[in-house]
Amino acid sequence: NIISGPSGERSRKSSKSSIVSQHLTESVGLLNNNLEAKHHSGHERGRTARRYSKGYLVSLVSICSVMFCFYEGMENINFEYLSTFYYNTELNLTKQTSDLIASSMSAAYTIGRGVGIFLAIRVQPKYFLYLDLVLIASGNAILYVFSNTSEVMVYFGTIVLGFGFSTVFPCVFTYMELFIPMTDMVCGIITVSGALIAIIDPIIVGRFITDAPYILLYLNIGSTVLVVIAFLTIETITYTKRRQDRLALQTSYNTFE
Repeated sequence: NIISGPSGERSRKSSKSSIVSQHLTESVGLLNNNLEAKHHSGHERGRTARRYSKGYLVSLVSICSVMFCFYEGMENINFEYLSTFYYNTELNLTKQTSDLIASSMSAAYTIGRGVGIFLAIRVQPKYFLYLDLVLIASGNAILYVFSNTSEVMVYFGTIVLGFGFSTVFPCVFTYMELFIPMTDMVCGIITVSGALIAIIDPIIVGRFITDAPYILLYLNIGSTVLVVIAFLTIETITYTKRRQDRLALQTSYNTFE
């Protein structure tokens, strides 16, 4: 049916007015929701920021940077110079055998990282880091004891070292995210710090490894000790912070009661 005449015109105008009114209502509703969401988001950010003191943030970022710095230096010199180290030990390995042993670390590193992807769903990052540090320390100890006497143990120590290195890099960031907001700046500071020792260590090792191959293991052991100390310091600081927060919450609850 075709609507004509004044009544039809009024009907069309009424329909248009209804549509415009509906659109305006929807727009106002969306605007209000958006403003409320922004207000809520800002409130949450402010509340999150207030949970951390400046000293707490600076301390954790600084210590994590030191930990990451020495770890990166250690990982880089092993991937770069481990084959040369084996070639210059008293085992008198051929260049081909030395390269083959060193490549076993890369294989273990790749396998460990692949397995770590699935285990990360169920295992907390701090337990990964504990395991990694134990494996790194064990691998270095095995190489230190057997690098001049047993090719089999050298293979074993190298593989252990590769598994130890495999998940440190991703776990550091996941672990720190539990305690502080990992902003672009924080991640940048930690990542850039990793390049500092990574630049210095290869220069030292490259200068002395032919005449004194054990310089590699000395740097490994020293770096491992510093990384462990830094990690345990972070654990202590964060544990103390959680304990203080629980006490403050309990005090607040008791006061309310």
